[in-house]
Amino acid sequence: MKTKILDQIRGSEQGMLQLLEELVNIDSGADALAGINAVAQRIGAFLEVLGFTVEYLETDGAPVQLLARKA
Repeated sequence: MKTKILDQIRGSEQGMLQLLEELVNIDSGADALAGINAVAQRIGAFLEVLGFTVEYLETDGAPVQLLARKA
């Protein structure tokens, strides 16, 4: 079991590093609402591929919040 998990992690390492690079290159400081929203959208897209149901909770003047659920 441990070997199977480690093999899966190693197999997805490059994709995870690419996702991390995308995320850190988005200007998402506390005053960058558009950037924060872009990060939420990118993470949401990633989670949808993994089978999560994704919902974006929006409030005027505040960053979007991401709600992800998996049955």
